[in-house]
Amino acid sequence: MIVPSSLVFAEDSGSQLSIIPNLEGAYENPEAGLKIVLPEGWKGVQQYGGFVTAGPEGVAVDPRIQPDVLMSIIPKSKVAYSESITKYTPPSDTSDIVCSITEASYETINNLSARKSVQICEGGTYSIIRSTEIFSDKYYIGIFLSARTLDLYDRNVAAFEESLKTLEIKDAQDFRTAESSILQLQKEYPVVTLFEKKTDVPIESNVAVTDFAFDEQKKQLTFHIEGKKDIRGIADIEISKVLEGPFTVLVDGKAVDTFATIDGQGSQFIRSYYDDASHDVTVIGTKTVPEFPAVVGALAAVMAAAILLGRKFRR
Repeated sequence: MIVPSSLVFAEDSGSQLSIIPNLEGAYENPEAGLKIVLPEGWKGVQQYGGFVTAGPEGVAVDPRIQPDVLMSIIPKSKVAYSESITKYTPPSDTSDIVCSITEASYETINNLSARKSVQICEGGTYSIIRSTEIFSDKYYIGIFLSARTLDLYDRNVAAFEESLKTLEIKDAQDFRTAESSILQLQKEYPVVTLFEKKTDVPIESNVAVTDFAFDEQKKQLTFHIEGKKDIRGIADIEISKVLEGPFTVLVDGKAVDTFATIDGQGSQFIRSYYDDASHDVTVIGTKTVPEFPAVVGALAAVMAAAILLGRKFRR
């Protein structure tokens, strides 16, 4: 998932399903409204709490024993999901795991609205984690593929993707809409000036955002985040309204990596996370968006050519 911490098995998954060893083929969790066919030949275990782990070489009943390649299916109640995202806990000085998001997008899988992400990690069991996340009316459902090496990932990701094509979730919801509601993100439309024209830049956040400004020459947005005690700050900006990437995010003047650029729904978004303090934030783009998008320019050229041809034939 797109948060500073990666794959975590929550104690409160919202499910009381019992353990099922030697799981193969089709899997169903009626409580979460979930059906999926595991990759062919993969064997798994339904752990206490209702989450499933599986792999091409099988998995141990003890979730602390991790195989080289691991598929995880994790249902959580929406309340548990919200707490896992918004509750701020200071990072441990002893943690050596560092993950960076290399790919993120909103997409449709088997007619289900989802968010996909890929993280590259150092210092932990797995080097790469691929996730697909979906909301039903009562549950968050995360499906993950983790691999110790990039080579193992490349050899198994196709089977994982084929499994996702069989996924069914009852009462699935639009991902962005559902997550905004669950995390209590408030949407605002600050207005900035680009090419001497007013344009709004939608931003959603669970904390107060003030002093929103855009500098066209410097290609940057700036704003202030007002922290809340014990709450992880979240800001989600539709950055493609004014800037194109790659992007750099500065918090109090220092570059950070606690953000993701997410593609989808015809736009590009920057999702960033903050501790529970107040901060000044700067988002720097590579260039401003074109005044006239390429498709508009192409259409104008076609229309101009049509006019010229019309004049020619009338002579």
